[in-house]
Amino acid sequence: MLEQYFEIKRQVPDAILFYRLGDFYEMFYEDAEKAAPILDLVLTARGKGQEHEAPMCGVPYHAAEAYIAKLIKQGFRVALCDQVENPAEAKGIVKREVVRVYTPGTATESLIVERESCYLLSLVLNGQSLGAAYLDVSTGDFFVTSYARADDARLHDDIARFVPREAIVPRETAIELHIPTTMVEPSLFEFAGAHEYLSRHFGTQSLRGFGLEAPDDLRVGAAGAALRYAAASHKKSLDHVRSLRLDNESDYLQLDAATLANLEVLESRDTGRPRASLWSVMNATRSAMGARTLRNWITRPLKQREAIFDRHDAVDELTRSRAILESMGQRLASIADLERLAS
Repeated sequence: MLEQYFEIKRQVPDAILFYRLGDFYEMFYEDAEKAAPILDLVLTARGKGQEHEAPMCGVPYHAAEAYIAKLIKQGFRVALCDQVENPAEAKGIVKREVVRVYTPGTATESLIVERESCYLLSLVLNGQSLGAAYLDVSTGDFFVTSYARADDARLHDDIARFVPREAIVPRETAIELHIPTTMVEPSLFEFAGAHEYLSRHFGTQSLRGFGLEAPDDLRVGAAGAALRYAAASHKKSLDHVRSLRLDNESDYLQLDAATLANLEVLESRDTGRPRASLWSVMNATRSAMGARTLRNWITRPLKQREAIFDRHDAVDELTRSRAILESMGQRLASIADLERLAS
């Protein structure tokens, strides 16, 4: 059994492997030693007292998602290894395979992502400039942008604004992001392969319709890597990701990371009053979709006069009729998170 375990573990060396044994998912060796204190599990051993003692711990299979959520929130990646044949029909060891790799930036489960956006950030560096893609697998939101250099203030401002849960960069890239960062094969970011993968995914002949047709555009490499990494995590094509857009910063007032922090837009600076932020005061939304939209609105205020007036008119229309507003609020409160259900 351990021979099969090691063979599967070699496929996901940087993830904690949940290995299905009967009604439990077991972890062994270093994985068990890392996970046990975080999950509040007792560390035991297989073959205790013998020469090849194997530290281990386990969780019930029906409660695995809650335990996985705890590890993901600590920045770990988790590989779920399940039985893929009927034990009654198996000849010898039951066949097992990794059926899902959970990562901080590709999770879709409600216990992990809750109501907030859950972006994966993909970055590729060429000389000084960077191509970037942001993908929220849970909703299908997918957009690209670029930065002048690795220490571009806009990059750190966008990280503060979009709060990506994980970043992927080509292996051996030297960049400091202060978020969980996964090194992946540089081939994922190659322009030709990324262009072909994205065109095939969206069913197009080219990416011209998305505004991405310049030769060797770094943003194409970043987008292709993000989508391939996420699809590999879920072990399936992400058909609900149906569009790719260019992030047009000129439409919005740019609030940098220092402004967001000093004005307490998203988080209070007073640890004793965690709800003393603009976001907490304004957030009376009734649905997860509304909460994500409002958060985006207050971190990226509009600049265009017509767009601002249109939004004000919509708010004015609702506030003039309390009966309609209350009725809409009740209806919205009963609506599930349609963006994530569709994904």
